[in-house]
Amino acid sequence: MFLDAECNVFGHICPVFFAAEIATETEEIRRIGRKNLKFAKMMRIVRRDDYRCQHCNKKLQDNEIEFDHIIPVSKGGSSEEHNIRLTCFG
Repeated sequence: MFLDAECNVFGHICPVFFAAEIATETEEIRRIGRKNLKFAKMMRIVRRDDYRCQHCNKKLQDNEIEFDHIIPVSKGGSSEEHNIRLTCFG
């Protein structure tokens, strides 16, 4: 899902890709995870991870950001900040 939103940090309109689960999860579980991931929480995670993919350490642009549950919701993971990390599409 792409979201055009005014950035409270940088003050511009930018598309940001928000994905709550890895591609192997079902769409229903992904929707549940996304509902629990609020914009303010997403921005805290982005700042915490310094705009870097936690797999390859690549510096990410806004349109490359993906949010990934470390422990998937389907396996008992939560949508708390400590269980979510930034990843890239690659």
